[in-house]
Amino acid sequence: MRILVKLARIGLLSIGILVIVCVVAAPGTVELNKPEWQQKVLTSGTIVTAERMVESLKSVAPDLDTVKVFDRQYRVLGTKQLLYDVMGKSPTDSLTFQPENFDCDHFARLFSSLVMVRWGLNSVGTVYNDSHAFNIAPVNKSGELTWYVISPQRKEEYLWKLGSKDLDTFAFSAFDLKDALIVF
Repeated sequence: MRILVKLARIGLLSIGILVIVCVVAAPGTVELNKPEWQQKVLTSGTIVTAERMVESLKSVAPDLDTVKVFDRQYRVLGTKQLLYDVMGKSPTDSLTFQPENFDCDHFARLFSSLVMVRWGLNSVGTVYNDSHAFNIAPVNKSGELTWYVISPQRKEEYLWKLGSKDLDTFAFSAFDLKDALIVF
């Protein structure tokens, strides 16, 4: 008690309390009661340059209009299974589609943001075309980038290889990259 009185007299008590509060409340130091998707998990992955990402994507989708990259390097997963795991742990499955209020473009932006926060993956892009918005992500297997289309607003996990017959059959023009804008 004497120490507290002495500290109060010289003005150090308030500083001491401030330091204690800052240490206890420092963001990222304790992750109690956070949902699983909010707990930061570092993933392995290879680093790919922005130029390589764009070049690879345009080789698969030559009609692609615009790709906007905001980073010089991107972390890319090494297997399709890891991409499935990321999709399976996304909280977007628990959200409700609302036309114009929380529809495909909102789901796509949210998904790419959550993947960046949770897994440190900045390689999940958001695609905007005339009729739909969705996500696209590369997998780097043995040095080759393979691109996958992700539809985050669907309750099921949908992942299609870009250019595959399954995507063409199921999606019609909803996942068309012609004249699309992709933002990474």
